[in-house]
Formats: sequence, C-alpha cells, structure tokens
Amino acid sequence: MLSRLMTRKEQFVIGAFAVAVIVGGLTIYVHERAASNGRIAPGPEPAVEQTPRPNKPEPPPEIPQPVQAQAPNLRETPPSTVTVSVAGAVARPGLYQFARDARIHDLLTTAGGTLQGADLTDINLAARLIDGSTLTVPWGRVAEIQNDTLVMRPGQSAAAKNPPQYTISGQHQPERAAGTSASPDRQAPTTNPIDLNTASAETLQSLPGIGEKLAQDILQFRQQTPFQTVDDVTKVRGIGPKRLEAIRPFVTVK
Repeated sequence: MLSRLMTRKEQFVIGAFAVAVIVGGLTIYVHERAASNGRIAPGPEPAVEQTPRPNKPEPPPEIPQPVQAQAPNLRETPPSTVTVSVAGAVARPGLYQFARDARIHDLLTTAGGTLQGADLTDINLAARLIDGSTLTVPWGRVAEIQNDTLVMRPGQSAAAKNPPQYTISGQHQPERAAGTSASPDRQAPTTNPIDLNTASAETLQSLPGIGEKLAQDILQFRQQTPFQTVDDVTKVRGIGPKRLEAIRPFVTVK
C-alpha cells in the first residue's frame, strides 16, 4: 500500500540512497579491516647517542699587578716637631722637643720655670719656637767687683742673646738667622768673677740662685776644704749641676 502512495520517481530516489548508504558502509568497513591487519605496534624510540661536548678551558687566574709604593715627599711634608734648647736663668737648661705650634711659654714651663732674678721683660712668651734655635733667659742684675767693692749692674739684654723673633724689641729689628745672637758690639762687658774661697756671704748671695742659706753653707764648706775648682762647689748640699751652670760665668777659684 505504501508503494501505491509513492510515485515511481520517489521510489527510485529512496532506493538509490539506500544503495549508496550500503556501499559507503562496506567501503569504510573494508578500509578499517585492511588498516588493522597491516598496522605495526609502535616500539620504543631508538636511543640517540649523544656526543660529549669538549670541556671549555677555564681562563687563567688573573695575577694582581704589584703596586709601586711612592716615597713620601719630604719637601711637601713639614716636620711635626721642633727641637730647641734653653739656657740662662732657668731651672732645667737643656735640649727639648715640642710640637710645631709650641710657644716660648711652653718651653719655659717644661724647663721648670725661671730662677729668681731672671729678666723676662723683653721675652715674647707667645712667640713660636724655631727649630734648631736657643732661648737664653737673661739675669736682671749681675754682681761685679770693682775696686774690691761688690756692685750690681744690669744684666745682658734678651735681644743681645736671642733670635729677634723671641724678643719684643727684636720684632722691630732686621731679621738674622735663627739661633744666632746679636753682633759682638752689643754684648755686655765681661765682669770680674767672684772668688768662691774669699767672697763674703753677702757677695755670694748676689749670685743667681744663691740665697742666705746656701751662702752660709759655702762658707762652712770652704773653711774645712777650700775649693780647688769651680766644679767643687757642687759638693755643697743644695748646689747641683744646673745651679752650677747658672753661677759659673760669675765665679772663679784662686
């Protein structure tokens, strides 16, 4: 009854479609069967031999270059210290070393101060010390015997024995080499020395650093043992090498 409802043309189309489906299905089946029969199971991949790479040579270690030390330029570096000496009416005359900016006041303090009778009137205490120089502290008055009479006269000026930088008056005079004294015509005349074996106690007290007690000790000592040389006075208790140097220019032994 179905065939009656469709026309011949429709029946032909449906039949052709069915044949095409069957043929297509058979074709696919045949191809899949053939593929399954000739397929080879995949095996492990062949190992690839790796050629070892040559080791890259390491660079040689760097050798540090020696550094040449430069010698210090002594001309550009001033000395950090100065060396000076002090003489005259001071407690401890001698050679001293100070920093470059030290002053005369520092030198006198280190030397134990000045002795009684020292004259600092013309000394510039604020002056800087000069390397290689000498500071001479003068006595204010010195003893002198004239016609068997002891007289006191003014001592030698500071300007006559010191560099001009060390004295107040020397600041206004032409400069001369450090450590040198004034010209000979400015030196004080030489005094007649006092005989330690014959001088009285009053005469001995006119000497720098000799007071009443030391004068009496000198008299007592020489009564027992007269002095043979000026240096023998150091045998008196209280008179040491420094005090001896202070009185040496003014004494003698006959």
